[in-house]
Amino acid sequence: MDTLRVRLLKIGESQMDLYFGNYSPNEIARQIIDLLKEKKVLLRENYMKWLKDDKENYQLVTTSDKSVWTLRLGESVERYVHIHPGRYSPQTRRVKALTLKTAILTLCCERSGELKLSGKELINEVRKQYLKEPPLKSVSNESGLGKLLDLLR
Repeated sequence: MDTLRVRLLKIGESQMDLYFGNYSPNEIARQIIDLLKEKKVLLRENYMKWLKDDKENYQLVTTSDKSVWTLRLGESVERYVHIHPGRYSPQTRRVKALTLKTAILTLCCERSGELKLSGKELINEVRKQYLKEPPLKSVSNESGLGKLLDLLR
């Protein structure tokens, strides 16, 4: 669990949009590659120019399920197309980083049986032991964390 905790720290402290649509990562990538070919910006040099068209250094594209994706320049020379869900895109949920970390660690603890707790007690022990965060007073299926746990289950 400690290795997972360390990796989850890379999520940061902000918020993000998570895609919950029906397409796999490979299908999303295929659609975006097809779109880049159609626009004649698949080659790295053309892609870099296209990203700067609006002086924002990114472009938004839409896949066939109407989800919006933000394209940026990736760090790798070989894999230079960086893709992530667009802000508040259809098929996504906006989540806070701490909520996502709490949900992932809680589900891992549930499945591994590492902590012999459940519900709010498990969530608060995860927050205390792994995330060094204060306990939550309440958790409901209507809250951000409750909804995310339901989606991830």
